[in-house]
Amino acid sequence: MAQQDPDRLPGPVRVAVAAHDGARHHRRAAAGAGPVPAGRSGPGVRVARSRRPAARARQPLRTRVLRWPAPAHRHRPRARARPGAAGAGRAGQRAGRVDPGAGGEQAARVAAAAGPGVPVHLARPLHRAARVAPDRRHVPRRHRRDRHPRRDLHHADPSVHTGAAVGRAGAGPAAARRPRAHHADRRRAQPGQSAVGLPVPDPLLEGAGQVRRGGATARGPPGHRPPQRLPLPGAAERAACLRSRVVTLQLLITGGTVVDGTGADGVRADVAVADGVIVAVGGVAAQTEAARTLDATGKIVCPGFVDLHTHSDLTLLSAPEARSAVHQGVTTTVIGNCGLGVAPLPAGADVASVRAAVGYLDLDPSVEWAWESWSEYADALAAARPSVNVAGLVGHLPLHAGIVGFDDRPASERELAAMAYLLADALDAGAAGLSTGLMYAPLTFAGRAELVALAEVVADHDALFAWHLRDYADDGLAAVQEALDVAAATGVRTQLSHLTTVGRRNWGNVAKALELIDAARDEGLDVAVDMYPYLAGNAPLSQRLPAWAQAGGEAAMRERLADPAVVARIRAAWAGEAVGWDEITVNSVPGAPEVVGRTVTQLADERGTDADTVAVDLLARFGNAVSMVAGGRDGGDLRAVLSHPASVIGSDGQALDLTGPTAQGSPHPRSYGTYARLLSEYVADGTLTLAEAIRKCTSGAAHRAGITDRGTITAGQAADIVILDVGRLADRATFADPRRYPAGVDTVIVNGEPTAGQGDHTGARAGHVLRAGTRDKGQRS
Repeated sequence: MAQQDPDRLPGPVRVAVAAHDGARHHRRAAAGAGPVPAGRSGPGVRVARSRRPAARARQPLRTRVLRWPAPAHRHRPRARARPGAAGAGRAGQRAGRVDPGAGGEQAARVAAAAGPGVPVHLARPLHRAARVAPDRRHVPRRHRRDRHPRRDLHHADPSVHTGAAVGRAGAGPAAARRPRAHHADRRRAQPGQSAVGLPVPDPLLEGAGQVRRGGATARGPPGHRPPQRLPLPGAAERAACLRSRVVTLQLLITGGTVVDGTGADGVRADVAVADGVIVAVGGVAAQTEAARTLDATGKIVCPGFVDLHTHSDLTLLSAPEARSAVHQGVTTTVIGNCGLGVAPLPAGADVASVRAAVGYLDLDPSVEWAWESWSEYADALAAARPSVNVAGLVGHLPLHAGIVGFDDRPASERELAAMAYLLADALDAGAAGLSTGLMYAPLTFAGRAELVALAEVVADHDALFAWHLRDYADDGLAAVQEALDVAAATGVRTQLSHLTTVGRRNWGNVAKALELIDAARDEGLDVAVDMYPYLAGNAPLSQRLPAWAQAGGEAAMRERLADPAVVARIRAAWAGEAVGWDEITVNSVPGAPEVVGRTVTQLADERGTDADTVAVDLLARFGNAVSMVAGGRDGGDLRAVLSHPASVIGSDGQALDLTGPTAQGSPHPRSYGTYARLLSEYVADGTLTLAEAIRKCTSGAAHRAGITDRGTITAGQAADIVILDVGRLADRATFADPRRYPAGVDTVIVNGEPTAGQGDHTGARAGHVLRAGTRDKGQRS
C-alpha cells in the first residue's frame, strides 16, 4: 500500500460554496442557521453559517474542495493565495459537508460544486488523541453497553443513556438493556463517514466555538484522556486553509459509465481519487492532473463488491492476496458466517475440538490459532495485510463451544451470561455482529433462551444477527419463523443467510418464506436475506448426520460411527432425507483426492456397496474435513430470492489461491465466479437489471453489514472500484473446473490501489480490517 502523505489532514471534506448561490441559500446566510434541531444532525445537514447580512458580502471565493480545521502555523510553507482570492473575506460563505454514502441529491450538489478544474486542498494533520466518554471513566470498556442505534462500521456511537451500567463479569449486557423497537424504515439518520475513514465532526453549533470529533462520546481504550476540543478556525486559519497547495490526484478514471451502486442507471462520468478516497465524480478530467489515469471508455465503473457472506476466516491468513475474491471484483469481505467463526476462544476452551468442528474450512494446518479474544484475531488478520477489506461477525460456534462445550444440553444461566459477556466484548472490539449456524453441532443444541440472550446483546450494540437456519428442507418454514420470532422479541437486525429450499418436494416454499419475511418487515422488523446464484450448496458431509450423532465433538462422533447399532439408527434417519446421495458430490477430502469429484452414489457403485456405507466410512475416517456439494434446488426459487427487494448477494465462498495450502480439493465455483455469474446470466435473463444487480452486490450488502464508507461511487467514499467490460463479462468457473477466474473484470481497485484485473494480481495488499465503532476506522491495527 502506498504510504500516506503525512501532510494530509485525515479529516472531513468540506466544500465552500457562495451563500448567494440561490435564493434559499441567500436567506440562510443572511439569517444564520441557528442551533440544529434535534434529530437533524447527519448527512446533508449544514451546520456552520455566517450570520453577517448578505448585503455585506464581498465577491465570493472560488468554489474549492478543502479539509479543515488546522491552525494557521501548520500549513505548508510558501503557500500563496490563488489569483482572484486576495482580499476576499469569508462573508457570505457557507460550509457544506461531504458525507460518504449521502443521498443522490447531495452527491449531485457536491459534483456540481466541485466541477471541472476545481482544485483539491488539504491541510496538515493534527495529532489525534484517543478519547473516552465523559463522566464514564470509571466504567470498564467491556461493560459499556449503552449504545446508540445505528452502529455503523467506522462510526463512533454516541450514548443515549444518562448513566452507564457497570456490569459484573457474569451479569452480561442484557441487565442494562432498555426495550426498544427497531424500525428499518424509520431509523434515525446518523452522521456519515468522512472522506478518509474518520468520523464526521459534530455540528459546529453557532457560538459554540469548538468542534468535537467522533460523536458525542467517541470511545477509546480505557485510561485515555477525555475528548479534545479543537478551537473553531478563525478568519486567519480559514484564509490559510484556502491558500493551501493543490494536490495531484492519485488516480483518475475517465470515460466510463458510472453505475454508482445506489440502483440508479449508469451515467457517463469521470472518477477522481486522492488518498484512497473518491474526491469527485463527474466531468473532472479536463483540467486535472493525476499520478495515474485509467481509460474506461465503453466500460462500466461501479463500486467494489461487498461480499456479505464468506468463510475466509482462515484462508486470508494463508492466502492474503485473496485472488479468487479480488479477481471477481470483491473489495470487501464479511467473514465469520454460519456460526463458523474462529474467535473468541476463552481460556479453558477446547481449541482442538473447535478447530475440528470447522475442519472443512481449515485448509492450512500450519496456521497457529494464537488468539483468545476476537480483537486479537482481528489483529492477526491485520498483520496478514490482506488485499481486500475485511469485516467480521462473531461465530456462535466458538462462543458456545468455548463455554458450554459440545454436549447435547442447554446452556445454564451462568453460561448464558458468560457467552453474552464474551460476545459484547467482541462487539466492543469492532465485530460487525453475530452469526449462528443451527445445523452445525454443537449449535444444533442451542435453544430459544440462548438465541434470545445473544440477540439481546447484538441488539444493544445495534449490530447484525445472521442466521444459517435450523433447516432448509422439510422444516424450512418453521426455521424461518424461529428467526423471525427472535427478531420480534429482541428488535435485533436480522439477516437470513442463503435463503433457499432443498428437495424437490419442498420446491415453491421459498415464496412462502418470503411472505413471512415481508410480513415481518411490514411490522417494522429489520429483516433481509442473502443468496448466491447457484443451484447447489457446500457444507461438511457431517451436516447430514442427526444432531445426537454429533454430540460430544468430532472425536466422539467418529468413535460412535464404529458402533453398528448407532449406524443402524443413522441409516434409518437418512431414509427420509429430501436430497439423495446422487445429488451429493464429495468435493474435498484432505489425504483422499481419489474420491473428490464423485457423487456418493458413484463411489458406492465403484466399491460395490451402498451409498450409506460409503458416507459412514468417509465420516469415520475423515470427520468434519469431508466437504460436499449438495444440489436439490429449484431455479424458480433462486430467482424469487435474487429478485426480492430485501435480498443482497453473498457468495458463501472462501478467498482461495491457485497454489499453496488453499488450492486443495475441488471448491464450489462460487468462490471464483459468483459476481460474474450474477451480472451476466441473471441480468441477461431479466431477473435483475444491471443497476439493481450492482446495488445488491455493493451498497445493499454494505448497508446490511453496517459499512458506511463503501458501496457507492460518490465523493467521500473509499475508493473501492471495479471496472467491468460487460460485453466480455462471463463466469468461467464450473463444478468440474472451479478454479477459473471470470472474464471481463478489467480492473479492481482497493482503497485507491489497483489490485487485480484480467487475471493478473498486482501484488497490492491495501485492504483494511474494518472495525465497527472504534477509532482506527478501518486502518490496520
